[in-house]
Amino acid sequence: MTIYAVSDRVGETSLWEDELARPLATWERLKEAEDAGHEIGNHTATHPRLGLMSFEDQLAELVRCREALAAQGFQPGSFCYPYGSLNGDSRRAVREAGYSVGMALGKRAVRPGDPIEALPRIVMAYGDGLPLLIYKLSIRPHLKK
Repeated sequence: MTIYAVSDRVGETSLWEDELARPLATWERLKEAEDAGHEIGNHTATHPRLGLMSFEDQLAELVRCREALAAQGFQPGSFCYPYGSLNGDSRRAVREAGYSVGMALGKRAVRPGDPIEALPRIVMAYGDGLPLLIYKLSIRPHLKK
């Protein structure tokens, strides 16, 4: 499993959308997660909607987070788009920031032909328990949309 870190918010609280502010992992907790076998990935520095930003600003967000993670000893190999928001420049920004994989939204398994810089992902949210995890991984992908 990959845990995606928003570098400017590590150890603070989430402030996205209408969600209640929830505590975010500290650098120490992220290191414990990595030591337990989880990847720590890049989720930008500030959690913006990249799809509304220029290529240069997107790249700056990705690089700033990458540098902050590297300063703490992490070497993220993947990136995850905040809100699943991306535009025509986003996949190039992911490549130029040095990531081999970008995760978007999709609520489905990866299919042949999906772009490596914007693969669909199954989101695990704060408070999701085991029954919901089982549903998301084994049942929901097979439901007709």
